[in-house]
Amino acid sequence: TNAVPFVMGIVVSVLMGMALTAPISSAAIGAMIFVLPADMTIAQAMASNDYRGLCIASGAAIVGCCCQMIGFAVQSRKDNPVGMVVSVGIGTSMLQFKNILKNPLVWLPTIIASAILGPVSTCWLHIVCMGSSAGMGTAGLVGQIGTISSMGVSAWQTWVGIGVLELVAPALIVFGLDLLFRKIGWIKEGDLKI
Repeated sequence: TNAVPFVMGIVVSVLMGMALTAPISSAAIGAMIFVLPADMTIAQAMASNDYRGLCIASGAAIVGCCCQMIGFAVQSRKDNPVGMVVSVGIGTSMLQFKNILKNPLVWLPTIIASAILGPVSTCWLHIVCMGSSAGMGTAGLVGQIGTISSMGVSAWQTWVGIGVLELVAPALIVFGLDLLFRKIGWIKEGDLKI
């Protein structure tokens, strides 16, 4: 990630997001990968060449996971009642996995959003979300709490990261892509019914 932050922003964001939606544990992946030595603070890690990339990659991971959850909530708005949309948005995007198996094209808007926003995190904002929180997305807002815990409440990047990269931008990008995909017939009414 230190060497090629743009490319790794895409790779980490897309793969962690896909892991979150697939029936595997992205939180466990985050807990295994995004950890620092017990005696090291995040500020020390960010100043270290050895751990800086790991910290920045954790930000791409949380962004990718948020793109999946917020994105699928936005996409499923036409096919499901409000309660189910909220369940996807702050519960789990895994509820859509059966629909992905039926029509894999429904997964593209959230994957594209992850690929767009991951590098924004790794190259510009340097969002950090260590541990299992990096694989939680917006589930119970654990990812947002993890971002605050990792970055602190006083850093402007914390709030821009949460507000823009983790919440608003995924919704807007996926909304636009969903409209386009429905217009060209790749996604049809009922494709995201839970």
